Amino acid sequence: MKLSKAFYLGSIIGAPVVAFAIMVMGFVGAMGGAATGSEDAARVGLGAMMGSFGLAMLMIVYACVVQMVLIYQLWAAIQDGHARTTPGKAVGFMLIPLFNLYWMFQAIHGFAQDYNKYIARHGIKVPQLEEKLFLFYPISIIGCMVPLVNMVAGLASVVLAILVAIKAIDAVNALGAAPRAAGATA
Repeated sequence: MKLSKAFYLGSIIGAPVVAFAIMVMGFVGAMGGAATGSEDAARVGLGAMMGSFGLAMLMIVYACVVQMVLIYQLWAAIQDGHARTTPGKAVGFMLIPLFNLYWMFQAIHGFAQDYNKYIARHGIKVPQLEEKLFLFYPISIIGCMVPLVNMVAGLASVVLAILVAIKAIDAVNALGAAPRAAGATA
């Protein structure tokens, strides 16, 4: 299975950027309508702003769905009966409020751990995933919930999300073309 880095990164990064641009345009439109002094123009501007925010939220939902699809695909690539979870559970449990604060460590950091065990078990000669990177990403997400820390953690989580996605996609894509040790199971 080959994962498209352009699709996943483009969706995970691009959709929020487009959403932000849409929200800014909606806000500018609303301010422009309000600045005219006309009540009708202000209503139209407010409607445009609300519509743009709705469209922006759809873009964010799209990015989240793509990220869940990526998590599913990552876990699907290492299913050999020894993985800690199934692809469906990896994604499904991320949708349970509050439990997902625990589960994201299993789905993200646990993937790196299980991937490294998978390649060792099967004698696949590819570089291991850096488990600390996959641990710091969920930690940064938790940090986003802490006042004042969230400003730094938010930026860190964006950077880490990109790095984790790149490393994970490259790792899964390397599985198909990697040489295996003699006597290793397929």
